[in-house]
Amino acid sequence: MQVVEELPPVVPSTSLDGLGETVSLAEAGLFAAALAAGLALIYALLLALVTLSFWFVRVENLMVVFWSFTDAGRFPVQVYPGWLRYALSTVVPIGVAVTVPSQAVAGKVGAGTVGLLILGALVAWAAASAFWRLGLRSYTGASA
Repeated sequence: MQVVEELPPVVPSTSLDGLGETVSLAEAGLFAAALAAGLALIYALLLALVTLSFWFVRVENLMVVFWSFTDAGRFPVQVYPGWLRYALSTVVPIGVAVTVPSQAVAGKVGAGTVGLLILGALVAWAAASAFWRLGLRSYTGASA
């Protein structure tokens, strides 16, 4: 007869619960607001890239670049060298959209930083929407 050794329960050491940390109501609210703003920021970036298809026949390469940046956005921007951190925070702000919500739930950023993210997302959304409307006005049809 084979004896099966019982393993101790696994406690996730990287979760807030495993670390013995708690999340306050304010941190949860900041996280929710930062997450919504981050999603809006990524949506605006994707809308602007897709709008280029009104003028260019092939935009698949731009989409490959976008998805490559989203892969890079899986990690906090602090792990990247300075030039890439700058690119992920400004040129393609996926790094900000991912990093700020996680920092908000950990209590590392305040309402001012989340407010700037919301403002940036609103500006990006308005610019992408205006760019989309410009693309629609210049559209002449697929049969031309």
